[in-house]
Amino acid sequence: MDQITVQQAVTVVRDELLEHGDLYDGFRASISSTLKEIPTGMGLYDVAEKILAGLIGEE
Repeated sequence: MDQITVQQAVTVVRDELLEHGDLYDGFRASISSTLKEIPTGMGLYDVAEKILAGLIGEE
């Protein structure tokens, strides 16, 4: 069984996002939804962490 590197996996996700508008739109909607839940004054690191958690389904 062939294994892929993390870099290769990220490239696949990037290519899929660029090729399929519905997947791109889904990611954008997820980020937008998460940003709407950010309390005022939250630091950028915490915002980034919250967005990532939302994208990977860790909420």
